[in-house]
Parts: sequence; structure tokens; C-alpha cells
Amino acid sequence: AAAPEDRIARHGATPAAIMAGTVGDLLARLGEAYAPACLDAFPQVREPLVRDALGHYLARTGDTLVAAVAALIPAVDVEPAIALVRVLVEIGTRRALDAVGAGVQSPHALVRIDALSHLEGASSERLRVELQRLLEDRDPDVRLAALRLIAQNQIKVAGPHLALHAKADGFDELPVDERRVVLATLAALLPSRAESICVELVQKGAIIPRASHEETREVAAELLGEIAIAPETERAL
Repeated sequence: AAAPEDRIARHGATPAAIMAGTVGDLLARLGEAYAPACLDAFPQVREPLVRDALGHYLARTGDTLVAAVAALIPAVDVEPAIALVRVLVEIGTRRALDAVGAGVQSPHALVRIDALSHLEGASSERLRVELQRLLEDRDPDVRLAALRLIAQNQIKVAGPHLALHAKADGFDELPVDERRVVLATLAALLPSRAESICVELVQKGAIIPRASHEETREVAAELLGEIAIAPETERAL
């Protein structure tokens, strides 16, 4: 996970960033004696920057709280669980890395995906199956919620799968809002890959235009207006 000061720099001096900086300064002065109380409070923290600061503090305790962190992961909601998996990764000891397996026991698919990415890598077959099942869920609201959480939590291992998803034959048949979120999520994870795919989509016309594909081209063009940095992209358009 990014250090709190890096996250604050990206977000600017917002109230949340100021709060996170204050919490980080306070935690820097605390010894390990307060770590169990911070861990107990961790699932109730809703602000990502403050959660980051708490996570880095917990990681400094080393192996002391590994068992307690691992026990909490399957019991909490998606975002705190992912953050706790990353606390274990940041600790980095053999015991902590072994405990990342607790994430695979989570009832939440995104937590399992994040844990598998650390345990087995991007080529994991279990990870591929979990992502495919999530991105192809029958309920579009489930798919949209998953995409937003993937972007918010920077689950980068999902990037290549989203790229394939955006290039699949059935992409034009998804609701237009979902197509927009797929491409925006890909841009948050792999900006250059998203840029190249958007160029492909914009350039991919048809002899007999279909309304759904024209919508996709418009969505891709809109996103390119926000993210394009390559000179060849401007020339291609």
C-alpha cells in the first residue's frame, strides 16, 4: 500500500487528507501498546486515508498481531479486509505472508482476489475464475459495485482481465454505464493499456453501424479526452 504521505500528496490538502496526516503524526508517536485497540477500531474506519495510516502503524508491530489480523480478515467488510491483507503483506515476514491465506476464506470475492494475487500471482487459475465469475455476474449492480471497488482499492491484478473484457465480442451488449465504468476502471489500473484499447474501439467502425457499438466508440472517445497522453493517440484520432 502507498505510504500515507503519498496518498495525501495525490489527494491534496482535503479535510480527509489533513485528518489522515494528524492521525499519522499521532500514531508515529505511539508505541506498540496501542496496536490492539487500533486493530479493534480498524473495521469502523471509513476514510481510506485514515485507514492507510492505521494500516502502516499496525504493520510496524511486525509479527505481534499477525494472528489477530488474520482472524479478523474473514469477518469484516470488503475494504477493511483488503486493507488488512495488505497490512500482512507490508509486514512481510514468512508468518505474515502465510497468514495472507486468511483472505481466501473471506465471503467477499474481491478480498479473495486480492489475497490470491499476493499468494499465487496474476497467473493464478483460482484468481482468474473468481474475477470471471464476478465480472459476469447476472446482476449488473453487482458488476458495477465490483468495478468501483476494484478501482478504489487499486486491485491491479484485475487490469489484464478488464482489458480482455473490453475487447470481447459481447462488450457492446453491456449497459452503456457499465461499459463506461469498465474502461474508467481499466484507466485507473493500467492507464496506457486503457488508452490503447480506447483508440482501438474508436477506430473500430463497421460497414453497417450498430447503435450499441457507436455508443462504445463515444464512451471510449470521452475517456481518451481525459486520459490520452501519447502523441500517436492524438494523431490516430
